[in-house]
Amino acid sequence: MELTKEGKQEFALAIILWKDFKSEGRFDPKLTITAIRMAKMIGVEKEYDELMTKIPPMKITPREG
Repeated sequence: MELTKEGKQEFALAIILWKDFKSEGRFDPKLTITAIRMAKMIGVEKEYDELMTKIPPMKITPREG
C-alpha cells in the first residue's frame, strides 16, 4: 500500500508537530535528527523538508481540562 501525496504531507506535518511538541518550541538537535530519521523511515522526507520551510516553529502545550 502506498500513501497518496496528501497522506505523505499529513504524515510529514504530524512529525513536525510531534517535534515541536516534544521540544516545547525550542530547537533541539536530537529531536530534529530523530524527526528527519522518522520521515526517511516512512518515506516522507521530501514532504517533511518542504513543510519545514513553510511552517514556523511552534510551542504546543497540552489542553487542561
